[in-house]
Amino acid sequence: MIRKAARMALEGNLPAMRLVLERTTGRAPEAPVEVEPLGIELPRLRTAADCNAAIEKLVDGICKGSVDRDAAKLLIDAIQTRLKAIEVNELEVRLAQLEESAKAVDMDAQRFGRH
Repeated sequence: MIRKAARMALEGNLPAMRLVLERTTGRAPEAPVEVEPLGIELPRLRTAADCNAAIEKLVDGICKGSVDRDAAKLLIDAIQTRLKAIEVNELEVRLAQLEESAKAVDMDAQRFGRH
């Protein structure tokens, strides 16, 4: 079968040529994808407002046709993940502050005999 495919490959049959090469040398690894810059600069994502501004820039770029939709979708997903992390971090800080306040109120109540 390989001999027949090799003969067909020598006659110019491209699928036969691919089959012979894959069977004798293995499949070629995928070539790395060259990444192109977006053409817009996004802010550092430190706050929810930064995330909102970045998404607005991406949406504007999509609408104007200056940003690839697939790349923008990937970035919007990453920005939304970052936004969730920011929100969770802010909630942790607020919760810690509330716990400290509650502890202080409890200590004052114990100190003044109100329990």
